[in-house]
Amino acid sequence: MSRSFLIAVDESKEQTQRIIQYQNEVAAGNINRDEQKNIVTFVQNCMRLLKPYDVINPYANKIKLPEEAHKIRRLNELYQSFVRQITILNQYQRKQDKQGRLISEKQDLQIACDILFESIVLKVDELDGSLRQFYEKMKSYVRAKAQKEGKQEKKTLTLIVLKSEKLQA
Repeated sequence: MSRSFLIAVDESKEQTQRIIQYQNEVAAGNINRDEQKNIVTFVQNCMRLLKPYDVINPYANKIKLPEEAHKIRRLNELYQSFVRQITILNQYQRKQDKQGRLISEKQDLQIACDILFESIVLKVDELDGSLRQFYEKMKSYVRAKAQKEGKQEKKTLTLIVLKSEKLQA
C-alpha cells in the first residue's frame, strides 16, 4: 500500500445517483455499446502511438512536499513518476533536449498536483478517507446548526454530544 497513492472513493449522493443513472441507462438499452467499443479502441490506438522516452524535469529541485507526510521519500518518488507519465502522455507537445529526452513543463507538474492533491493530503492526514468524510460532514452539520440557532460552534457541538450521551443512557 505504501508504494501507491490512496485514492478516496467518491461516496457522495451525487456520485451514487450518476452511477445508478448509468446502470439504469445500460439496463434500458439506451447506451450505445458500439460507440463505447469505438471509444475504447480509439484510446488504445492513441496509447499505441506513444513512444518510450526518458524524461527530465527541470523543476524537480523546486518541489517541496509537506514534511508531515508519511513516508515522504516514497511520496516524492511517486509524484516525480507521475509527472514523468504526464510528460510522456503529452510527448507530441513537449520539447526534447539534445539527448532526445522529453522535458517536463510546469503544466505537467500542475496536472500531477491537481490529480494527486487529495492523495497527497491523505498521506498527510491522520484520518483515513471514510473518517475524514464523516468528520467533514459533522463539521458542516455543527456549523449549520450553530448558525441556525445563533450559537458558537463549540457550544453547539457540546450540546449535540450531551444529547447523544442522554440517548445512549
